[in-house]
Amino acid sequence: MKVLVLLDLDGTLLTAQGEGRESYMEALVAVLPGRSYPELHMAGRTDFGLWQELTGLGDGPDWEAFKGAYPPILDRRLSKRAPRLLPGAMELCRALTTDPRFQSGIVTGNLAEGSRIKLRTAGLMRWLAGVPGAWGDSVLDKSGQARLAAEAWRLVSNEEFRIVVVGDTLADLACARGAAAGCLGVLTGGGSHQGLEGCDVVLPDLAETENVLNELWRIAR
Repeated sequence: MKVLVLLDLDGTLLTAQGEGRESYMEALVAVLPGRSYPELHMAGRTDFGLWQELTGLGDGPDWEAFKGAYPPILDRRLSKRAPRLLPGAMELCRALTTDPRFQSGIVTGNLAEGSRIKLRTAGLMRWLAGVPGAWGDSVLDKSGQARLAAEAWRLVSNEEFRIVVVGDTLADLACARGAAAGCLGVLTGGGSHQGLEGCDVVLPDLAETENVLNELWRIAR
């Protein structure tokens, strides 16, 4: 049996230190000028869900324009100020690649292109390029993303597998529940243990790689 470990990005592996939020707002104003927008709270949200909430618009020409405008703005900002890796992130991504028990994947609210930019500028692309995943281009929330990522993995693998989601918000817990998967919560995104109490296990961070791997295997079993 293999374990498909579906990793959230922001607050779990890295922090863009506010540059993602500023990039989103800059693109929003560029595509839909003259409007006023509330302060953006992006934790656990999908880019498309946030778009719909802020603009009242769905999947149409304006959304396509936003998807074209946002990535280059994000790239420009993160090229000047790279995301900061959270404790243990690099080591865990490397270990998941080399340990035959595991297969890495991604479940994130970021646009697919935004995810690639964050991974590249954070130095994680070498470990997570081409892995199965689900992104925030067309879904309103993260609840079905683990299921989508698992379906993508089934297309290229004949192995039996179980799923564990690793994340820092209640949206990641909902993501895990949507696929009857395990969930490992981390507190690096500013959440509280109480908020993530529904997870199978909650860790302060991903710093102790061997312990994290053991917990992932235990949860999946």
